[in-house]
Amino acid sequence: MKLTTAIITALLTVSVGNVQASEWSGFAALDLRLFTETAAFPTQNTSFADPSVLMQPEFRHEWNNSSDRFTAIPFGRYDSLDSNRSHWDLRELNWLHRDDGWNLQTGVGKVFWGVAESRHLVDIVNQTDFVENINSEEKLGQPMLNLNIPTDYGNFNLLYLPYFRERTFPAANGRVRFELPVNANNPNLNGISHFHPDWALRWSRTLGDWDVGVAHFSGVGREPRLAAYFPNNSPYPTELIPTYDLINQTSLDVQGALGNWLLKLEAMTRSGQGSRFLALVAGFEYTNYGILESNADLGLLMEYQYDGRDKSTPRKASDAPQRLLIMTYF
Repeated sequence: MKLTTAIITALLTVSVGNVQASEWSGFAALDLRLFTETAAFPTQNTSFADPSVLMQPEFRHEWNNSSDRFTAIPFGRYDSLDSNRSHWDLRELNWLHRDDGWNLQTGVGKVFWGVAESRHLVDIVNQTDFVENINSEEKLGQPMLNLNIPTDYGNFNLLYLPYFRERTFPAANGRVRFELPVNANNPNLNGISHFHPDWALRWSRTLGDWDVGVAHFSGVGREPRLAAYFPNNSPYPTELIPTYDLINQTSLDVQGALGNWLLKLEAMTRSGQGSRFLALVAGFEYTNYGILESNADLGLLMEYQYDGRDKSTPRKASDAPQRLLIMTYF
């Protein structure tokens, strides 16, 4: 059970003389998680309540008739139980310059790709902040050069990602964690430098009622394999070691707006973690507006997930991580 109280504040100041604008906004919250049962493992904190506090101030400043914009969005959380969940991050710290026919963002930023709800298969640029939420919706800031070129033939997006960030995981004393704790302090990078140059390219275009995107990513995979660690030849593992690989991933995302219907597809193929495999999410969203002649809307969502790896053969340590099922213990 999780209870949240939040305060949102915003302040906007504008200077008209030289067409400059500065905006302050932000988010602060006090979260309270309540656990109705005792901890599953001896290393977990035994408290039934887990209060935490978070803050995310936001600052934006524009000049040169909005041709230039500076953005700063730091984030911080203090958690009373999980030592790894107490952390801070720069979600965004970048400069955006717009010019005729192109724009360039430099610094720490966020990029979202995808249309599905249950799983974002194609969203691969930013690393997941897994201690914030196990649904992989929260992301860490990513250092990048992001060049965007809109044309009559579609929008071309080229990203250079000079630094790789590891995924965050709950600590052994956390209440929301895997059966075996993840040793995030001792990852296996397979000799890969954090400064490995990653690249991503995406083309997107609207064709009538359809939005289509095709992308390719080459670099360090954001989703690690979790390899079991057996100490001193013990037959029983004691922890999981995040293991990162160099991958190549090509993806397709499509969304069609047909009346009250939204048709969605995300598909990708990946190499570098065992045999090349295909995965996809496909489904629909139907919205019934003004039900019973009221201001309320009713939305219906259904999605199907497919993982093309062969389930009949034993899994090896080099295989890609499971993408469709997350087991957590409280």
